Amino acid sequence: MKTAPSRIVALILTVLAATVMLPLRAEHTAPATPPRLQVRLIRATMDPPEQSDPKVRSLIAQLRADFGYNNYQQLSLSETDFTKDEKALFEMPDDFKIMISYHGQKDGNHEFWVEIEYREKKFLGLYASFAENSKPAIIRGPGTRESRYLIALTLKQPEPPAKDSQTGPSPDISRSKEKL
Repeated sequence: MKTAPSRIVALILTVLAATVMLPLRAEHTAPATPPRLQVRLIRATMDPPEQSDPKVRSLIAQLRADFGYNNYQQLSLSETDFTKDEKALFEMPDDFKIMISYHGQKDGNHEFWVEIEYREKKFLGLYASFAENSKPAIIRGPGTRESRYLIALTLKQPEPPAKDSQTGPSPDISRSKEKL
């Protein structure tokens, strides 16, 4: 009969020790840096390649290999930091709206749900997972053989917070935080 109370005491001490240790462990864990996602709307055409927009120079080799157009023009660029369960609506030129929801990290990759609307109709919904320093994800949008829209999503390194300025999201981004 002495064993039952000693087991209860041992269990209570174990629970208390775990309760005390959890806050200590949490204090030593570095907070996760929120991911920064860059969204670009690009128009691809068969115009001469020398007229390509220098703003997309870093993507041109990937764009030509994947899509085969000669010329690429950046129509819009937006970036925003995300926290878990946060949504951002990017209102782009030419009747594009892109809603992105951040679902957090899994196995070291940042996970996003992306919905694209074109001319007030849902065009595409997809799941995107980015590892640190991964290549941009290029989404093929509506178009023809002569021209096509492309959407480039790039995981960027977060910028350090500004010391004296208070900056918010760019005017073309609406943000909300809700459980998904």
